Amino acid sequence: MMSSAKTRTSSMSPRARRPDGALRLLFALLLVFLSGCAGRAPPLWIPPATIAIEPGSKLTRLALGEHAVLLAERRSGASCVLLLNVHENESTALAAGSALLARYGGRLLSLQHGGGRLLHFGVNGEDARADPNRIFSRAGIAATLAHYGSDSAAARLALAGFSEALLWQLAPDRASAIITLHNNHPGGYSAASYLPGGALASSAAEVALAPGVSPDQFLLVSERRLFLPLAAQGFNVVLQDRGAPDDGSLSVYAAAHAIPYINVEATAGALATQTVMLEAALQLLASSQLARCRA
Repeated sequence: MMSSAKTRTSSMSPRARRPDGALRLLFALLLVFLSGCAGRAPPLWIPPATIAIEPGSKLTRLALGEHAVLLAERRSGASCVLLLNVHENESTALAAGSALLARYGGRLLSLQHGGGRLLHFGVNGEDARADPNRIFSRAGIAATLAHYGSDSAAARLALAGFSEALLWQLAPDRASAIITLHNNHPGGYSAASYLPGGALASSAAEVALAPGVSPDQFLLVSERRLFLPLAAQGFNVVLQDRGAPDDGSLSVYAAAHAIPYINVEATAGALATQTVMLEAALQLLASSQLARCRA
């Protein structure tokens, strides 16, 4: 959840200064070829490069310190909703998004970073770890690195560069709304975490718990116009407070940039439940014109 501003020293836009995907890919391949000719292993740092997999799909390689992370994207229809899965081990959430993408349209992006929850990368020969949903602000970057015992100036710099590259690819400013896809485990993070006395109570403006529904299955939203209709359908829903602490998560980033945001959170393995909640979110965005591309 986050936001950060950055001073530009040139009058040219970032897009004008960056080479297109074909040139980045050519440069990356050239580096690998030259390294092979010199009898050395290919370099660990490779410039961002995008390749098309099939119509409507692409795979982008993003540098992270001495390693790289893959960003897979699939696009369908004319919807401008952005669906995102950042924790690779939360496969139930990604499966729900995949099942509904063709029906409702949008862009579905997912990070591939070793099969686990965390980002693992090297900086100056040292290992670092970070939560990929805590990197969308400088404060979040410092906090997540410190939490996993790997904070350093070099690690912050590497993670900040990765965050900027990821946001460039996500293009949230062009999304009509953002839906993130997450999984949890029983007894851990849930809608109950936002109730008075809960660990995240300061981040919630309002919490609606549906009778007989496990708090593990819930939606977190950034706007009341999303909160009320979903709560009325009998879902557990958390309305994020406008003053929620900046923990570097995408929900705080989206709120700071006035982008409608929904997190669809379900227990790992509960595919049917997560699919129902995600479909309700997509239907709500469509009916309220929040799936339309911005003019």
